[in-house]
Amino acid sequence: MQRIVNQYTEISGYIRKKLLQKELLSTQQVSEKYCISRQTIYRNLKAGILLPVVKHRSYYFDADEARAFFLKYRGVG
Repeated sequence: MQRIVNQYTEISGYIRKKLLQKELLSTQQVSEKYCISRQTIYRNLKAGILLPVVKHRSYYFDADEARAFFLKYRGVG
């Protein structure tokens, strides 16, 4: 039980840090920024390619990881 509490604390700290530094993008922000459909984002989520942070039943993505992924996805990087 203590291990679960510790993991929750670490994850909460990570999310808080990212949100405060504005380094997390919502699904809508990712969709608009990279001009892709939400369906494409969800397809990549299901395939395990994009790793989200889930908060209040919403997906948030690390801005740097999303940028790197979509540059590679488009063949730029």
